[in-house]
Amino acid sequence: MPFPEEALHQRQQRLDIATTAAQLGVFEWDIQTDYAIWENPQTYQIFGHTLEDETLGKAEFMESVIHPEDRETFEWALAEGIKSNNLFHLICRIRRRNDGQWRWIELSGQLDVALDGTPLRLVGVVSDISDRKQAETALKESEDRLRLAIESAQLGTWDWNLTTNQLTWDAGCKAMFGLPPEAKISIETFFEGLHPDDRQRVEQVIQGSVNPANGGDYDVEYRTIGIQDGIERWIKAKGSRRHDHGRQSR
Repeated sequence: MPFPEEALHQRQQRLDIATTAAQLGVFEWDIQTDYAIWENPQTYQIFGHTLEDETLGKAEFMESVIHPEDRETFEWALAEGIKSNNLFHLICRIRRRNDGQWRWIELSGQLDVALDGTPLRLVGVVSDISDRKQAETALKESEDRLRLAIESAQLGTWDWNLTTNQLTWDAGCKAMFGLPPEAKISIETFFEGLHPDDRQRVEQVIQGSVNPANGGDYDVEYRTIGIQDGIERWIKAKGSRRHDHGRQSR
């Protein structure tokens, strides 16, 4: 069994390996001196600092590192972490010292207190989430472009889960059945909105498309009678069956 000093050293080594593998920085904010301390190389890398850089006080850190639009949120999160002695979590932007780039970071930590309850320091981890934020922004922009294209072309989108029998329509699809965007729908709603003369033919097309022996394509034209507005519309609907770990959708 290792001596306490050796066991502590081994434990620290395992922690260093874990934080390096996860690209996590470890920080400490000394409440008594009001200075931040970077505890591992990953923290220096995230903030663009070197080992020779001077330690920053809170005022300088807020002024030179935190994005102006995030400073109020940053101060509030720190104050709440100290006051409540709970885990604190914050996402904000920082300016990296070495290249001046604005980067997104995620901070999580907790207050360390003395035996008498005096707040000593905030200790936690930090990670650079800029790539994730860029991916989220790109996804939102892509979704916005798709939504605008669908709206411009007066298209509707739908999804029918064959396992749960749940039907999902967007606002465009609901409008084609004479329904407002907030209307609740089901597969019964679909059949209710079909023109009586087209209902049997559409049911046959659906049965053929869900038959595993067929290709699974769905391509049909039919009329709808608006459920709330009574307007007759001609609709062309296309889709295909897909399998997702046992789930079948249209």
